[in-house]
Amino acid sequence: MWSEILNLKDRQKCCGKNTSKRVKTARSPKKNLTREKHQALKSLRQNESIIILPADKGNATIVIDIENYDAKIKSLLEDPAYQAMTTDPTTCLEKTTKTKIKKSSIDKETQPQVIPREKSSRCPKFYGLLKIHKEDVPLRSTVSSLGSPLQLLARYLAKHQIN
Repeated sequence: MWSEILNLKDRQKCCGKNTSKRVKTARSPKKNLTREKHQALKSLRQNESIIILPADKGNATIVIDIENYDAKIKSLLEDPAYQAMTTDPTTCLEKTTKTKIKKSSIDKETQPQVIPREKSSRCPKFYGLLKIHKEDVPLRSTVSSLGSPLQLLARYLAKHQIN
């Protein structure tokens, strides 16, 4: 039995060394931008009067004047479907989520993996993606829940296809 364990450890060391060697000797991917295009992109990123975003569809990149983008976002938020909040509900949502998960049918071993870590969550981020395939190029509202109190639970539910 001990020989099997030692043999396993030797194999793990060998695999680790081989993996490390492959990572160190791997070639970098070919650059798809010329030096001039790379410099132009760098210059655009430094310009604070524009925003560079992905398009809603079509695998395209959009450069838009920040004032135009802000005006489109404000017009989206003027819709009665959106309401201004006076306080950040993130901490309250963390506590509520934790309580509901503890009362749920999720097994006790899995619960720590899906319960949000207190005070480490952040408010979901709202932004807009330009619909370049439409007239007047409207925005599609998007909410990113990365880092939010519900991210871990959502990942668990998606993985287990629980509705």
